[in-house]
Amino acid sequence: MLKLKCTGLFLTWALLNSANAIELPSPKDPIILTVEGNVSIANRGDHAAFDLSMLNALGAITVDTNTPWTDGVIRFKAVPLLKVLAATGASGTSVIAHALNDYKSIVPMSVLDKGHAYLAFKMNETLMTRRDKGPLWLIFPWSDHPEYLTPQMKIHAVWQLNKLRVQ
Repeated sequence: MLKLKCTGLFLTWALLNSANAIELPSPKDPIILTVEGNVSIANRGDHAAFDLSMLNALGAITVDTNTPWTDGVIRFKAVPLLKVLAATGASGTSVIAHALNDYKSIVPMSVLDKGHAYLAFKMNETLMTRRDKGPLWLIFPWSDHPEYLTPQMKIHAVWQLNKLRVQ
């Protein structure tokens, strides 16, 4: 199962990559995620846009977990959400996770700071499509952390995720 330790939201993109500040590159492929609101690093006006290769480059990992909506253990390929927020210089008290169907959930930063939130883009080695909860699904390691199985936490597992608004 997953073993990852995060040091908190306020890492910077520069700390993740090198001693020198690095600009967020522009997406070359279709945009699958937009991060807006309280971000200090942007590549599209006042917001940050990511394609799949950009997310993958942030350090995608494998998360093996059961979910309340699927059968058995699923192998996800995902990027830690804290890395996405750090890459955009995000700061705030919450993140509003938006789905393609206009569903949204306000996720407190105190939940994200624990380092157990991931943006999954592959399920069992297959890129996720709109039909199977893609392009992105905000997941938690439910098998390792059953505290995320409460009704209050399940509402944060937004699938068909395409936008984060930091506030």
